[in-house]
Parts: sequence; C-alpha cells; structure tokens
Amino acid sequence: MENTNIIEYTLDRFTWEPAERLFVAESSDFGALRDGGMRLSRIYNDACDEGFRLVGQRDRVTYCLAHQEVRDGDLLWVDFQPTPESERRVPACVGTRVRIFND
Repeated sequence: MENTNIIEYTLDRFTWEPAERLFVAESSDFGALRDGGMRLSRIYNDACDEGFRLVGQRDRVTYCLAHQEVRDGDLLWVDFQPTPESERRVPACVGTRVRIFND
C-alpha cells in the first residue's frame, strides 16, 4: 500500500510528449540542487522505492524511480514509471513515463 504523504508535483511543471507517452522536465525546474532540487518520497512503508505523485485536474498518479541513465560517470536523466496501484486506479497512465533531465 502506498504512503499517503508522498510529495506531489502538478502537471504544469512538465511537458507532455504524446508520441512517447512521456512527461519531461529538467531538474533545474525544481530548484537548485543545493536547495534540495527535486525531492522524492518513499512510496511504500516496507520498501525503499522512491518517487513522487503527479497531480492533474482529475487524477493523482504515483511514479516510481525506474531507471537512471549514466554515461561516462555523468547522470543524464532519470525515468519514473507508474506504480501498479496507480495503473489499477488510473488506467490511462499505463505505459506513461516521467523523465527528468539532469541539466
């Protein structure tokens, strides 16, 4: 069961790429790293999965860290995917991802 106090971000902070079913943002859109930047929450009490909740006009979807793209020791981007609970609750989120570019 998901935690109830997961950090939330609104859809207006992301760009929707419909061809890829991908929400995109840059890490600097969430503040400087020295100030904490994009914050993640522990999604489940009994696991270490981290993520956040994306809030739209009608739905709230929790996205979990799925992949970190690292090349030559540099973090390029981080991908998140919907949790199984969110996919059951909001079928439209199935197959979507969130990508945060490390700018």
